[in-house]
Amino acid sequence: MNESNTILALFFSDESNLVFEEIKYEEELTIEQKSKLKMLPFQYLGPIFMTAANGKEGSWKIDFIEYSISLKQKGTINADVLQTFFALNSTIESKKGELTNLFALVGSSYTEDLKILFQKLREYVHPSIIQEIYFNFKLSEGNYSREKLIKEELIRGLHLMEYYLGSSRKIYWKEKRTYYCIGLIERKIGENIKSSKLYTFKTEDSIRRQILDLIPSFYVMAILPDYYENLLNDTLIIFDKKGIFPNLRQIDLTLKEKEVLYIEDFCVKEGIKRSIGCILIPLKNVDFEEITDIIFYQKKVRTILDNDEQMKHNLKVFNTNFSDFGWNLISDADLNQINMLLDNKN
Repeated sequence: MNESNTILALFFSDESNLVFEEIKYEEELTIEQKSKLKMLPFQYLGPIFMTAANGKEGSWKIDFIEYSISLKQKGTINADVLQTFFALNSTIESKKGELTNLFALVGSSYTEDLKILFQKLREYVHPSIIQEIYFNFKLSEGNYSREKLIKEELIRGLHLMEYYLGSSRKIYWKEKRTYYCIGLIERKIGENIKSSKLYTFKTEDSIRRQILDLIPSFYVMAILPDYYENLLNDTLIIFDKKGIFPNLRQIDLTLKEKEVLYIEDFCVKEGIKRSIGCILIPLKNVDFEEITDIIFYQKKVRTILDNDEQMKHNLKVFNTNFSDFGWNLISDADLNQINMLLDNKN
């Protein structure tokens, strides 16, 4: 296998949603690759802006996205090596309610200590950019190159992040958390098949209306898995990474004291990739009896995949209130139905 070069990028959006980027990659890129890379910040930050616009009481933040990288079944002799690929987002809200986002995209041949990288991003790099903008504006009365300053800060941030790459992942002890499953997403993709379905409560179920106050929307949760997995696949193609494909593992979203956790696992059989994901909310936000720990959900999903079991036979294991109706997620018309019916509080 070929030795892999680290992919490291920082994308910053200011309070006016202007986007700045800095990408570090050692191999020489073509003009076409560079042109495509210019669009990456807008694509990765897109769902963050969308959830911000969707928030009823504030702005939902996509804090963390993690992927696993797998070898393709054919032609793996010259495959690139990427042990981890993940994204970290830091969102800071000003006293005026203005948002800035700093989004880090990391592909590495190591297994990183994510907590250290997240702390550096949120507690040092992001505040430093904001402070530099503020003080330079005050000192120069606005007569300074804002773009140049942000670019310089992003380069400093890249150097800091790069310094901590390769730090071995530690086990951080924390209390055992319990979650309530509010939805399942099953995705299948192969040469002649592409399907994606959401299983959740019936539209007339009162629990569904309660849940709407605790998530950005069923519409948002439905589109994120496909969006981010396809986006990383396109990213790997831009960087000419060969013999590997990405699999979404986790997405963390937060809004003040609220949290939504999406976890997913997959298997490939006879050329068809099947993924099953759980949409979870922590026990502290609900008053329901059917709650359990994250390990239960992980094990159950793995069992379904390994034994090639049908979803409709397992829905009640995750939540006895789930309907066996699967909402299609492929077309805009399907997603609009979710927006109009599942996300309707009436």
